[in-house]
Amino acid sequence: MRRAYVIAVPLVSALLGIILYYGLFAKHPLRSGLMFTQPKVLSDFTLYDQFGAPFRPSHLLGHWTLLFAGYTSCPDVCPTTLAQLKYVWQTLDESQLHIAMVSVDPQYDTSERLKDYMAYFDPDFLGLRAEHNQLSPFLRQLGLIYTPKKNEQDMIHHSASMVLLNPEGQVAAILKPSPQSLGGMMTIKADDVIHDLKLLLHNRAKPTSFL
Repeated sequence: MRRAYVIAVPLVSALLGIILYYGLFAKHPLRSGLMFTQPKVLSDFTLYDQFGAPFRPSHLLGHWTLLFAGYTSCPDVCPTTLAQLKYVWQTLDESQLHIAMVSVDPQYDTSERLKDYMAYFDPDFLGLRAEHNQLSPFLRQLGLIYTPKKNEQDMIHHSASMVLLNPEGQVAAILKPSPQSLGGMMTIKADDVIHDLKLLLHNRAKPTSFL
């Protein structure tokens, strides 16, 4: 009996060790995200927030930032995304994460309009803008694209993905949308984003080898 006990104790300890390692240290795949094996450094840029203050690379330092392209007159994807992100932000430790929308409609989205729009979802969310000559290269280096309006009635086609920047201001991951129903619009799923951010923010995500 004593011999069985002596054998069982190390086996149980080893099993507990494996469970502990997997729970605390093992890397897990993302549901909606693609993680860069090497974070991407951004070139210099200057945008402006909803209060008219300059927003530069230094403003990305010291915290995580989840950023996406949108505009205030967007009829569906942008307000849905912001509503989902409000839930995400409230569920996670909000001190770790900043949420920002970069307007792809600089002619219409003035600082004042952005301020009112972002405050509707959460006054702590950032609304950023720039003229097209600054905006387009900034979004391109994030892997986001948009088609500027040709006239006032046009809708703007833009990426629905979100970009996660690490506390060094580098692109760490891209979170991709999925259709909410068969043939439905492409938006993020809050539960998937929460799952992925918990892994990414705590260095437990499995890198995507081709990024």
